[in-house]
Amino acid sequence: GETSVVPPCDDNDVLAAPKNSDDLAQCESSLLASDGDGTWIVRLSDPLSPPILAKLTLDDASWTWQILTKPSPDVPPPKGAYWGCISLPGEEESLVVGSSVVLRPAADVEVKGVILLPHGGPHTTSTAQFFASTRLFLEMGYAVILANYRGSLGFGRQLQMQLPGNVGRLDVRDCVAALESGMKKMDIDDALPKAIFGGSHGGFLGAHLVGQHADLFKAAILRNPVTNLVSMASTTDIPDWCCVEAFGKPADVEQQPSARMGDGSFPPSPEALARLHEVSPIAHVDNVKTPILLLLGSGDERVPVEQGLQYRRALAMRGQDVETYQYDGEGHSLAKPQTEFECLSHTIRFLDEKM
Repeated sequence: GETSVVPPCDDNDVLAAPKNSDDLAQCESSLLASDGDGTWIVRLSDPLSPPILAKLTLDDASWTWQILTKPSPDVPPPKGAYWGCISLPGEEESLVVGSSVVLRPAADVEVKGVILLPHGGPHTTSTAQFFASTRLFLEMGYAVILANYRGSLGFGRQLQMQLPGNVGRLDVRDCVAALESGMKKMDIDDALPKAIFGGSHGGFLGAHLVGQHADLFKAAILRNPVTNLVSMASTTDIPDWCCVEAFGKPADVEQQPSARMGDGSFPPSPEALARLHEVSPIAHVDNVKTPILLLLGSGDERVPVEQGLQYRRALAMRGQDVETYQYDGEGHSLAKPQTEFECLSHTIRFLDEKM
């Protein structure tokens, strides 16, 4: 196709907002460069609007923003669409376990369903930035919930470190809470169909959710999901991830020498293997009723393709509805343009069929 060159905006094209830290908190910003003398180049976006490149100048405690480039073609936000954030209460009234981003079509648009989208990692975070996939889901008439959970970054180390040793339990619980709170925040009927969309640890959560909450979701789209830590511990390029997330902090593992995983020794003991199975989604495969779409990269070293293929085989042996697409030469992110296009196309079709 043709390449479009976006010219810089003229000097008079200055943003009216954000003008202060409160306005800045309403979008996602990334610092790209600074001259060390009060001028910064930043990337700004929000869940409805593609990124812009802007220059920020701080002068006498006032902010001035100048747009340098805009998306081409410029894609205006959907008219009347809504986005906001929700806080998830913990077991103690004073504890907040995270904040999730919610997006809703305009009030005059009939909402077709809700898509829950937990991030991977698990120690990353969902922010109020633009993603083409979530914008597309919104245009299709779906509300979207970008779930943060215990273990996510940005909510303090105490909450981050609650997850190791509790994967498949606390993160699953928080995702259900995000779904319920998000639907309430957006005033969406609980009877509407729901889908789960996630990759890596987000796929791990999706597989756990359809196993632990068998009647909750009408569709699940899982990209390179972690499904069986027993086999992943000996095939992934990050076996320490399996150790820390399944058993807890390394100091805790050292108090369990029978686990034989804390120091990286191999093979794991029978006790360790039992624990790895216990926290894996495949432990709940007998309960799965939800149709599942698996999108896999054959060259994934982080979450080897056998994770998805094992899960597909287990589901197929139980007569469950499962589709699988495996992409040769693709790694963990499934990021080649053609692969990304095909994965999104399969996702759209699958949602239309199952929701």
